[in-house]
Amino acid sequence: MKMKFNCFLFPLDMVYLTYDSWHILLDMSAFHSSRPDGSQPCVFCRRQDYGYAPRPIPPGLLKYHCRWVGCMLQPCVHDAPAWPFSSRCGCLQDGVFIRYSRWIPLLALFLAGVWGVLIALLVRLIFFGS
Repeated sequence: MKMKFNCFLFPLDMVYLTYDSWHILLDMSAFHSSRPDGSQPCVFCRRQDYGYAPRPIPPGLLKYHCRWVGCMLQPCVHDAPAWPFSSRCGCLQDGVFIRYSRWIPLLALFLAGVWGVLIALLVRLIFFGS
């Protein structure tokens, strides 16, 4: 039953993924000149306690119904079954600054293109018929 529910809400997860990938992309461009090593603040862990690791999944990733979709953006979230909290995976980062993968800008552009094509097809179908 949960798998059917997750499949039904997968398009919503794609909307979240598009938004979060663009958020990371814009932060990459903002912190590119100020941090020469390519690190930037985690977009999901802002305003959180960073003093301990491992810690539970960041609250920004809890909106995803298919957790692997959101966790593929985060390089610091990994599976570990023997952690003291109830979640199956958690954040291993020991500070606020992380280094995101270089494929995230490509993902952001690809998802924007996919949504643009889908919206154009929907508008064509609605206004111009089949």
